[in-house]
Amino acid sequence: MSSDLGPLKDVYFICLALLLAFGILQTAGTALSTDKPVVSVVSCSMYPEIDRGDILMVQGVEFDSIEEGQIVVYQVPMEAEIEIDGETYSLGEEPVETPIGSAYVTHVEDQSARLRIGRSNIDVVEGGEYSSGDYSFRVNEVSGLAIPVVHRVTEKRDDSIATKGDANPEQLDFEKEIRPEQIHGQVFFQIPKVGAVKLIAMDLAGLEGSPLRIDEYQPCSAEQ
Repeated sequence: MSSDLGPLKDVYFICLALLLAFGILQTAGTALSTDKPVVSVVSCSMYPEIDRGDILMVQGVEFDSIEEGQIVVYQVPMEAEIEIDGETYSLGEEPVETPIGSAYVTHVEDQSARLRIGRSNIDVVEGGEYSSGDYSFRVNEVSGLAIPVVHRVTEKRDDSIATKGDANPEQLDFEKEIRPEQIHGQVFFQIPKVGAVKLIAMDLAGLEGSPLRIDEYQPCSAEQ
């Protein structure tokens, strides 16, 4: 292959790297008994064992087989409570009929959320007041996370678990009771930094070059 590909060379590397890193792994979801066979780490909460930017493979497991000390991947349901004309409505990730139309939560980050109301997307914050059509509504509460959590099991109960990030100073509220239906599975394989994928792809293709920086994550440190 010619080395004079210009911008197409980076596109080739990206496509090949993503195919190798994710394509085959994502099709393994059924075999691994989970809807999240691959996750990317975006925080330092599990440093130093797991670094920001690492890629993890996840195996679906029976709840009874989960033990304290294992690292699991789970979802914190996205929820919002809104108030319309003095009536409260609890919204989740499935549509709920309200006076302003069918409504549900599509994204949550900190105390802000994106709501899908009818055919419109509305960005809201906890405590804010908004209007939709002839109605106004207030957002009383926002909770949950849009991305999966990767933390260590600290307590196993008959019908729930508790977790904590290794690097976190204390347990977060949502970690105190995690139900079986929230759990995607257990981490069983780790790929340090996506940038390393380009080196593998280039070796297979017989090419040379510098590592591809697909993500912009800075590595974690003991001070973080």
